[in-house]
Amino acid sequence: MSIWAKLADTAADLAAGARHVFDHHHNNAPEHQVAFTVGVIALGAKMAKADGVVTMDEVNAFKEVFKVPEGEVGNVSRIFNAAKKDAVGYEAYATQLASLLKGNRKLLEDVLEGLFHIAMADGVFHPNEEKFLAEVAIRAEQRGAAVVG
Repeated sequence: MSIWAKLADTAADLAAGARHVFDHHHNNAPEHQVAFTVGVIALGAKMAKADGVVTMDEVNAFKEVFKVPEGEVGNVSRIFNAAKKDAVGYEAYATQLASLLKGNRKLLEDVLEGLFHIAMADGVFHPNEEKFLAEVAIRAEQRGAAVVG
């Protein structure tokens, strides 16, 4: 079973607001990969929604940054669409992503740059988007995956 198929299996839980996908992870374990991937997709979707409206430019920016194998677009879309319903709950994903990326500052910076790219896709850096990125960075710093300094 591919990681993308596993992600499809978590889409229903994500839509229901479940966060248990993050509870048990190990760096090289499939659970770690699933948790990381779901977290990135959810954060990307919630970033797109942070200013109140998800535009096609933001969806396209997500696709540019987070390359998805052609055969898995449907699975990723289900997760993205469930997460983009509102920006609420991004903090839990930010905290868990920071935990998963502890010690991997470069990958965390890449994720933050991707989220910034999504935020700017519509040509406006909304205050809620700025707050969103700052909160993700703060949680990363608290978890030892600092992106500053």
